[in-house]
Amino acid sequence: MYPTLENIREIAAKGQYKRVPVCREVYADRYTPVEVMRTLRKASRHCYLLESASQTEVWGRYSFLGYEPGMEITCTDGCMKIRRTEEENKEEITKQVAHPGDTLREILKEYFQ
Repeated sequence: MYPTLENIREIAAKGQYKRVPVCREVYADRYTPVEVMRTLRKASRHCYLLESASQTEVWGRYSFLGYEPGMEITCTDGCMKIRRTEEENKEEITKQVAHPGDTLREILKEYFQ
């Protein structure tokens, strides 16, 4: 696991960030991302898989898996939906946007104090 629990505590003590990302490297010779996704689906119906594969590659170099996200953002034809699911901040917002990236940058600013 990276960072270590000790490093996480140090980062949290500084109070600069609201979240500390944690990762664990799992070699693909044992599990495929789809197999891990099946395991996550047993824990939660709300899980996700993001891969770095391009359209010309069969396999991705990196896979990011998670479940029970604190926020879900979708944008279709300029209609952006932001759904926060954390207990202390539950809300759902729908708005028209010309440039979704601008809204995403604003949201990301919330995670830096």
